[in-house]
Amino acid sequence: MRIIAAAPAAGKGEGMRILNGQASGRDISNLVLDMGNVLLGWTPRDFALRAADSAADADLLYCALFDSPDWALHDMGQVDEDTLLRRAQERLPARLHRQLEYLIDSWPAWMPPVPGTDEITRRAKQAGYRLYLLSNAGVRFPGALRDQPFYPRFDGMMVSYHERIAKPDVRLYRRLCERYCLDPGECLFVDDVEVNIQGAMAAGMQAHHFTGDWQPVVVKLGLQ
Repeated sequence: MRIIAAAPAAGKGEGMRILNGQASGRDISNLVLDMGNVLLGWTPRDFALRAADSAADADLLYCALFDSPDWALHDMGQVDEDTLLRRAQERLPARLHRQLEYLIDSWPAWMPPVPGTDEITRRAKQAGYRLYLLSNAGVRFPGALRDQPFYPRFDGMMVSYHERIAKPDVRLYRRLCERYCLDPGECLFVDDVEVNIQGAMAAGMQAHHFTGDWQPVVVKLGLQ
């Protein structure tokens, strides 16, 4: 899914780019956010527990689906969902096939918003920042976002499934900037995975490693 970028909005905050322990002030115009554990909670073991009748069955479901190499391949658009399901079924006893189908159909609805997400996106948008999503995610990702109040605030989205490359590949960050005519140095990228932060910085973006606290982002954007 893609949203066509809006015209550049006025208003910028003063940001920091952290590199090798050094901080340098840079103007920020664009806030680029990951989805899992930044916008929405990503807890696949809990999802498996919700679909299973026991903890042991949940472990089997988790390993067959989320912890398999096919999940990453699906995120990169190299395995479609039918193949993902079929290969997961091959790893499971037949008695769990129904729960597997239920899990695949249901997990997007089980991703709750990360606390503070609605507020930070609302405040950033009101301050004139443009918002973008850059996520390693599969074909069902829109179902996880569509009903969230912050969804309409985004000016553009890029998902690995459609691009056939994934973070931390520097090409994905550059492709986002090229598609939406963004200056990488004016982008603050927020992700919960350190290696993805390094990929963003290699692409010339400013970056923040998110650990659940939005306050450092508030400060970087000058939203205090």
